[in-house]
Amino acid sequence: QGLLKDYGAEVFRQLPRELREPAVALLSRMLTASNTRNIVSENDLIDRTSQEEDIDRDKLRKALHQLSSGQIVRREPRRQIYFYEITSEYLVPWIKERVVERDAAQLRMQAEEAEHELAVQRRRSVLLMRLLVAMIVLGVGVIALGIFAYRQYQQLAVAEERARQAEEQATTILNALNLANNPNEDEA
Repeated sequence: QGLLKDYGAEVFRQLPRELREPAVALLSRMLTASNTRNIVSENDLIDRTSQEEDIDRDKLRKALHQLSSGQIVRREPRRQIYFYEITSEYLVPWIKERVVERDAAQLRMQAEEAEHELAVQRRRSVLLMRLLVAMIVLGVGVIALGIFAYRQYQQLAVAEERARQAEEQATTILNALNLANNPNEDEA
């Protein structure tokens, strides 16, 4: 069992990085629910894995070919259809470990993405809060300027009224002085 696990690990290490996840996805589909080897047709294996894992079919075919040439899985033709199965029951625990590692890596990646999204949302919240505070301060400033302008307008109206009254008084006084200085004594 140890030799097979070591051999499986070596074959897996020799896989290109982009084929490792597809290989684990394929191997996990070759196990039954009770963790025993399952014989699966190539088309079913590729179709199910592609749909459930959203992995490119070409990558799955390449990974399956690599696993077959590395003798981790056996490929057998039956009536012009190829079937695959894991070569030994002793590889099942090793495969389960790879599946758990892959699932853990996916969960870590999802957690990191969620954490990043949360940080982005926090930055947006802080920015929106600052914008809201700036808008409130601006609104208060506009209201204060409006009140100041209204008071200035009232003072201007009062000053204009006083100026009009003063002009009327000055006109009355000027008319009175003109009449008093008139050479015609009757009018004076």
